[in-house]
Amino acid sequence: MQQQLPPKPSSIAAQDQDDIEATAPSNSSSNSNSSSPTPPAAASFDAAAPDDRNPRRRSQSSDRSSLENGVRRLSSILMRRDSAHIGGEGRESGAQSRKDFRFSFLMRGSITWEQLAERRSTGGRRASNLSTDNDFPLAEASNNGTPASRTASHGCFENTVHSTRSTVANCCHYLLRSTKKASRHPRSILLPTLVTFAILAAAGIIAVMHASHQHHKEKSFQLLDEARELAYELDDLLAKALLPLFTLKEMAGQFDEFRELQPEIVDRSNTTYVNDNGRTFRKVTDICTDPEVVDLYQRAAASIMKSSEMGNVLLNIQLQPAGVICLNYPQFTTYPDGTTMDHTQAIGLDGIHDKLQRQNVWESIGTGTVGTTGPLILVQSTSLLDGVDDTRHESLIFWAPIYNENYDVVTFDSEKRFDNFWGFSGVLLDWTEVLARVKLYEFFEERDMKFSLIEIVEGGDDKVVEASLGVEPPLSRDMAREAIQVQARNNWELLVDVPPPKIGEPAWAIWGSVLVLLGSFLVSLALMLFLVSKNDHEELLCRCIPRNIVRKLHAGETVIEKYDLATICFIDIVSFTTMSGSMKAHEVMEMLQILFREFDRLAEKYGVQNAETIGDAYITVSGGPEGKDATNGAASIAAFALDAVDVVKRLTFQDGKKIKIRVGVASGPVVAGVIGTANVPKFTLFGETTARAEEMEKTSLPLQIQCPEETVTLLEVIFGPTMLSSANAGESTATKTRGG
Repeated sequence: MQQQLPPKPSSIAAQDQDDIEATAPSNSSSNSNSSSPTPPAAASFDAAAPDDRNPRRRSQSSDRSSLENGVRRLSSILMRRDSAHIGGEGRESGAQSRKDFRFSFLMRGSITWEQLAERRSTGGRRASNLSTDNDFPLAEASNNGTPASRTASHGCFENTVHSTRSTVANCCHYLLRSTKKASRHPRSILLPTLVTFAILAAAGIIAVMHASHQHHKEKSFQLLDEARELAYELDDLLAKALLPLFTLKEMAGQFDEFRELQPEIVDRSNTTYVNDNGRTFRKVTDICTDPEVVDLYQRAAASIMKSSEMGNVLLNIQLQPAGVICLNYPQFTTYPDGTTMDHTQAIGLDGIHDKLQRQNVWESIGTGTVGTTGPLILVQSTSLLDGVDDTRHESLIFWAPIYNENYDVVTFDSEKRFDNFWGFSGVLLDWTEVLARVKLYEFFEERDMKFSLIEIVEGGDDKVVEASLGVEPPLSRDMAREAIQVQARNNWELLVDVPPPKIGEPAWAIWGSVLVLLGSFLVSLALMLFLVSKNDHEELLCRCIPRNIVRKLHAGETVIEKYDLATICFIDIVSFTTMSGSMKAHEVMEMLQILFREFDRLAEKYGVQNAETIGDAYITVSGGPEGKDATNGAASIAAFALDAVDVVKRLTFQDGKKIKIRVGVASGPVVAGVIGTANVPKFTLFGETTARAEEMEKTSLPLQIQCPEETVTLLEVIFGPTMLSSANAGESTATKTRGG
């Protein structure tokens, strides 16, 4: 519901009516013959006159009278403003119409006394519940009808901005003054600040670090427990291979067809040969391809593989009479990548005489334990036969010795005799599938841990089977946090190391440290500003003076350096005086700033020292102050000068202006020193070489580099005589062959 205005006294209404009649235009016949009607709201105001006997009503009447007086003054001000902006014959009628509009607007009760009071307190701004500019048109109108700016509102905003700027300026002035004071009194300010910062920061950081260390310790124990579980999972998977291994061992002793293979293979000892890959074979293909024996083995082996429940991990199972591979199942294995492994290629491999594995085989026969080897590339792997070392097809081999008192094996060189030995049962495991099953690499990558799966070699260095990617060298036993033994392979260990604490872990540690450092920072702010200022001064000084000379200056020594053979480069702008006369001062400064900034970049790139900058002259030296020898110093100056010419050719300044430079280079003895006070040191070069370089520059051609024979000789040591050409006797121009 819209809020109505309280009753207004009839005297005010009558006075307002008189004002309206007095301001009516005299040239309007219709208005002159008839009196202006009294606004309807006036009668209602008289009928609802306040009761003066009620104190509360008297108070409301007093407040209302004050606001009514304010409305009257505001209306007269607005009317005067409108009259000032309206010209011609319609000046009075325009003022009258605007006053009629404002008073009719107020009398209709479209705005409350409280809202009007709010407008007065906010400098004429609209109340918050008015949505359009037409609700209460307090804005001034210009001659073209465009709303003018609200000067009161803008004045408040400008005062706020000015106050904020003043506050910031005062803070900056205070910090600058503190910095200057600290630079004048380093010992009296620095030491107390450091002590205060160290005490506050150390106490807080130690507490935070202790809590963070405890958190990391607990997390490390958890990661190690998870790594043990992974090792146990790998151990269990490898241990499953023992079931088909021992089943095949029992089967070999039950069938005469399999037992009788051993004597026949032993009799073929004279057929042993070594293939191109250095592996030892026997010619037993006719013995091991008997259809009846192969069919019997295939049916038995298929049943064993199915009952093992190892899936793709179990690659192949084999019978090896007399240690020679004879029967295997399956005969072919196809990998997901389409590569096929032909296991028949391994028939005849003599494990007892093969140099690669005979040591492990002999040890297994002697101890009666299960032998293992690998992971390795099998001889039957297609990739190995093609001469490609493909680790995707690595396999792990397990074998178990089979004993029978009726059979013996003697090596063909009579070096070893194995009594009551029939042969081996063997299984091949796909090592890639084993890693995929236990997710070895994924496990450690997710936890950001390092690992190494090693094979312990007695009397030798440990062999790394698998290790974390990108870690060089691989994790060793003395570097590992814990070594977990893999029981299925007695000589295997899983070495694990937990990651160091990361920044920001745990989250509360970083926030605690931030709070501690923040408090210490607030106390030592003046010191920090001083250190920044000192560092900037040091860097600026080292750009103008060689660093070794700066150290001598700090030590209070008198700096006089003599270089037996240094190279100096003078660069000067051609017709600089004429050019600068036709340019404004700031344009000249901008041009030199751009040019010398490029020269500074080249000086830093080639390691030459910017000795001086005098007007448009740029002087550099090398082969002495920065510690280079004479030839390298000359080469650096030459490279710097050539690139400087190229830079000038590419530069284009304001209004498309181009400049040209002359470059002079000279080599010889140079004396360098620092003159001036300790507060304003100046690095200066003296000697005949300096004058010679300046002379080379003055007589050089634009965009050319002129140097004497001494410099050419030094450059020939580096670049060779074909890279340089002499222009005239005594004066030479060094040129660089592009692409050379």
